[in-house]
Amino acid sequence: MNQYFDEICETMECDPFDFNMPLLEKICITSIEDAIDTAFIIEGSALTSVRTDFSDTKIIVLPMFGRNSDSVGDVDSDFWCEVRPRPDGTRVPCILLADESVALTSNAPHWADMTRNDEFHLLWLFDDEALLSTHVLSADFYDDLSMADAIAEDHNPLTAEEVQAWQRVAAQASLIEIFDYVDFCSE
Repeated sequence: MNQYFDEICETMECDPFDFNMPLLEKICITSIEDAIDTAFIIEGSALTSVRTDFSDTKIIVLPMFGRNSDSVGDVDSDFWCEVRPRPDGTRVPCILLADESVALTSNAPHWADMTRNDEFHLLWLFDDEALLSTHVLSADFYDDLSMADAIAEDHNPLTAEEVQAWQRVAAQASLIEIFDYVDFCSE
């Protein structure tokens, strides 16, 4: 366990035994039972039994069980927006993370109560280690998010041909797509 949390213990200035293991186990079980990639929103204060710099924020947890940390790009890399399709052809505005290997719905920062110029924190739970990345929703990026939202909503409903085209794009996706979430903040 010590090695699993090494990276984030240094960032959070805490000990591996300070982590709320029942919460992390619940996320693991829920993630595996859902059988789809889902983000989890947690209170930073619920993550550890000690106070850290992240205690007063919400954290977006990205379970990557079944994957090692080298299966995605650099979790601290730059990020941007793109519209991605669900398997049913529905368009979703996304934040592309980890060198474009992960698409997270653009609603995730909203779910975690973040707005323009706020930092958002992602806790990545891989099989081999946990990583923490911090990103800023700059004014320019926030405008890009708004544009992606507008593009995704443009001329709905889609024609049958457009839906089929987006379904083909979804079927060929080689990145991890996280379009849903579970909010553990109210628990």
